[in-house]
Amino acid sequence: MLESGEFATIAELAEREGIAPSYMTRVMRLTLLAPDIIEVILDGQQEPEVTRPD
Repeated sequence: MLESGEFATIAELAEREGIAPSYMTRVMRLTLLAPDIIEVILDGQQEPEVTRPD
């Protein structure tokens, strides 16, 4: 939506989604990960160092 120009800023997109702009920024950083890393994380196969402690 940012790339298409539907929203000019992360803050506008966050408002539409009903989340804080800081959270939107953190989530968007995840898009910079390599596809194979994303797949491993989504499959729950990441190394323990990548998992957030409870």
